[in-house]
This record gives sequence, C-alpha cells and structure tokens, in this order.
Amino acid sequence: MRQRITFVHEPQDGIDPKSIGIHTNTLTLPALKAAREDQLTLSLDELPQELRIALSQTKELHIRYVTAAPYDSIPPFNSRLAPGLHVYYTPKTEIGKEGQEFSDLLCGLIDTLFDLEDKSLCQTPEISFTSLPSKNSQQSSTGYEYYLPHSQLSASGSRPLQTYASRLCDSTTCHTRVSSALRSAYIDLDFSSTTGVSKLTTFWPSQTWDSVSVSKIDHTDRVELGVLSNEKPIREDDLNMSGFLTVLGESKAPAPTMFQFPSRHHTHASRFSTAFIEPTGLHPTLQVSLSSSQPPKGREGCRLNAHLNLPRSVFPDKYQFRDALYLADKNLSALHHVTLPVDLEAPEYTMALWGSSLLVELAPPAPSEGEWTAEIPLHLRYLLPTESGYSTTSLPAPEVFWACDAGEESKLAVNPFDRVNLGSYITHQDIKKFVAELFTNNALDIDQSATIPEKHNQGTVSPKERAMRSPPTKLAFQRLLAIKGIEEIVKDKHKRHQKLPIAVSSKKQERWPTKDSVAASSESPSLSKRKERLPIMATVAASLELFKLIEYGKNDYQARPQSQLP
Repeated sequence: MRQRITFVHEPQDGIDPKSIGIHTNTLTLPALKAAREDQLTLSLDELPQELRIALSQTKELHIRYVTAAPYDSIPPFNSRLAPGLHVYYTPKTEIGKEGQEFSDLLCGLIDTLFDLEDKSLCQTPEISFTSLPSKNSQQSSTGYEYYLPHSQLSASGSRPLQTYASRLCDSTTCHTRVSSALRSAYIDLDFSSTTGVSKLTTFWPSQTWDSVSVSKIDHTDRVELGVLSNEKPIREDDLNMSGFLTVLGESKAPAPTMFQFPSRHHTHASRFSTAFIEPTGLHPTLQVSLSSSQPPKGREGCRLNAHLNLPRSVFPDKYQFRDALYLADKNLSALHHVTLPVDLEAPEYTMALWGSSLLVELAPPAPSEGEWTAEIPLHLRYLLPTESGYSTTSLPAPEVFWACDAGEESKLAVNPFDRVNLGSYITHQDIKKFVAELFTNNALDIDQSATIPEKHNQGTVSPKERAMRSPPTKLAFQRLLAIKGIEEIVKDKHKRHQKLPIAVSSKKQERWPTKDSVAASSESPSLSKRKERLPIMATVAASLELFKLIEYGKNDYQARPQSQLP
C-alpha cells in the first residue's frame, strides 16, 4: 500500500519545517490550517472480497461520493462534483456477452457500499445505467454512467458516507484511516485493469488541524507527506507550489521543494444563477442568468456550454434544439449531446434509467460585463399519484463552462493532483476531424419546484417539423473553462442569484510534484426559490495525444500516465 498525504495552505498559514517530527514509523505535524488530500493506492488483495471480485471483472470503475455540505476549494483542488453518488464504469466485454455477470455484481456492490433503501434505483447496468459516447469507432468496449443525488441515498447527513467508508477495506488500521473521512468533502475510488491497483482519494476542505500524526498501516507501506502552498505562477495556465516533502523511513529531514505544472482547473470571476420561469406548467424552462459574457482572459474561440444531469422526472426533447430561429430566441447555439433513447411519453414511475444528460452550447452576446440570460426548454413526466397530490424529485443544477482550444503550445501533460473521470464525457469532431474529450465535473443541487398538470402533452414539435430540421453542428474541444463555486449574493421575488467563479481548464498531469424539488400537482403551478448555497463544478477536456511525461523525483510525486474512461 502507498499513502500520499498532502496539506495545502495559504502562504500566511505556513509552518516551520523543523516542527515536522520524523520518527521510525510515524510523521507528526503541529497545528496548521490547510486543505488535505489523502490518497491510498491498494492492490486487489488489500480490498474486501466483494469489491475485489467486482473490480477483477471490469476494465475501469470510478465510484465517487460527495457530501451535501458546501465547501471552499483551493488550488490544485478546484474540481467539483454534485453532492451524491457518481459511478462510471467500463466492462471488459460488451454488455450482453461475457460482461453480463459483472452487470449483476455492480449494482450489488453499490448497494453494499451505500446500503440503498430503494433497491430498484440500481437493478443492472443494462437497465439503470446510461451509455457514454465512444472516443472512436475502433473502441471495443462502451463506458456507462450512473448518478444518484444525495436525497436518494439511504439517509441524510453522514450515514451514506459512513457506510461507504466502513466497507472499503478489511484491515483495522485501514478502517481507522478511512473512518476519518466522515468529515471529508468527498471520497473517490478509482480502478483500472491496466495498472491492477485501486486508488482511494479523500479530500477535506481547508480547516484547522489541531495536530496530525501519519503512520504506516502496514510495515511494508510507503508513506509520503507534503506540506505545500501556492505561489504566483509564471504562466496563467500553470500552478506554482512550494513547501516540504517527506518520505517516512527515508527522509531524515523535510526536503524543500518548488515546482510548477499546468493545471486542468482554475477559477474565473464570472457568476451565474438559475431559476424556472413562472408559471412552470408541464414544460418548464430553465433560465440561466450570467453576470458577464466576457470569455476567459487571453483566450480566443471559446464556446460557452451548459451540461445538465436530469432525473427520470425531467427530460429534454432533442427535436426542439434543431430549429435555428428557436435556439436564437433562447440565446442557444446548438445541442451537442443528449442521452439516447429518451422516451417522450413514459411516466416517471415506469422509467428504469437513472435519468439523462444534456449538453447545449449557449449563444452569449458581444463580450461585455452586462448580465444576460439563456433559456433551456425541459419537460416533466407524470409522477406516481399521492394522497396529498404532491411529490418531490431532485434536479441537479446545470454545469456552465467555457470550452476553449488549448492550442499546440499547450499540450496537456500529467498533473500529480489531477482529478478526471468526474462525469460524462462527450466527443465531437469538427471539419478538420480533430477529436477531444469533454469531461463534465459537477452538477449542483438547487431547490426549485413546479406543478405537473394532470394531462401530459405530447410535445411542442410535430413529427413533420422534426424530420425537416437539420442535426446540430459538432465541435471539437481540447480544453475547457468551467464555472465553479457558488455563493448567494442577491435575492428578489423571482430567484436568488449565486456567485460562481469560473474554472479554467488547462493541461493534464497525475500524482504529485437542496436539492431541486419538482412538486406534482393537478392544481395551480408554483415555483419555490433556491434555498441553500451550493458549490459548482469545474470541467476540462483532455488532449488525445500523449505527451512527454515530466518526472519530478524518485518518490511518489513523479508524473505518470493516468488511465481514463474510453
């Protein structure tokens, strides 16, 4: 087992390296204020049996759980995901062939880790998961995704995280380490058959640590500790970090270090807010209000996009996005992706899929600091009748981000802190046949509600009109800029605005150097306003070309290639 513990603090919160205690099997730190990331690298033999068997039958599996509590991020930990459970996996063979057995194991594994109260939420990947688009036509296996908002897990509070953490490993010492994750912001579990190992990553936002003691879980473990802070980078796309690195059993004293590397995620000053236009009715329109149409500084050809993860009760009609005049009226440019198939008529309670995803390009006005809005049309399904006439469902907020071409001079390298496989990726090709992948990182929860009339309309576009409309334009993106972070700043009678810094995506490296509620009713429509502060995501596209790796040293901080979803 390999352990990598990283503390990142503000420059004014630094500590004296002489206060770091180095003992035979333990490293100690004095009180400090910092964000923390722990990464455990485990072999299959070090995992519980059920998890080990499931992983051995898959090509890649990424399980991510994010708590509902909002938190502040600090570089290089700017990536975000929606509160709840995210699963992305690729079987060794196509579903329906030899991979069928793994399909049964996966939902059983999710239930074991999270103790789902409603077992029907995850039946098998063939039934409950949605497929991800392939990077190329030669790809032999398909990736699948699954998402459950925090409100649909076993209970509120820390119980899902507690269940998850307690079942990830077998040994007592591992349980002790993982149990500390109950106060963390997220836990990631990543496995790739290419390496044959799994990585368990836990992140805590900045807080005051009274004292820290890091020891080996097993005498054969390798333990590495870094205490770092951010410095002013030479290039805007890079992060510059300095501090001290220590390897337990090898270092006699903390070694000073300074390194600079390209980062996938950065922040930007833009803000956006969302609300449903009232009255919502059966066909609600999600209004996205942005504080500025200014693209990221120093970037040309950037495109503004919104990505939505929609639950079963809400769905898009792709045919509405094929009318250029209709899109222009909504300040939209094109629909780039929608999960298929989408049943336009089925009630919510007959659906087995977790939901659907939607990627739409926005059409901002000329660059300015003035606020503007875009409107995304959606549709509601019938919900299961209740005695009160009302029921609720969760709707993640959209991920809004700028997508920009990285250019030949900015080839994405390997970031030791990189966090990828954070959501759906969508591939597109332009007329030059360049391909890039678009990773959507996080979806947020926003409290909104709408009433559903008794009758379900059959859409606003006739089949004839649909057949006459041309498909949307496809684009290639090599790097993304994403809007992240959220903080409530303005309230009015229609909606609450929230501050959202934008995250800039750049180059790639690995290792070191609430809810929205839709109330169903047959009476008058209504819309509840946003009720809580929420974090938002960062996204990025990674280049498909392999670049020369950068090695920072002999320890675990050296750059190495990272497997990704196909």
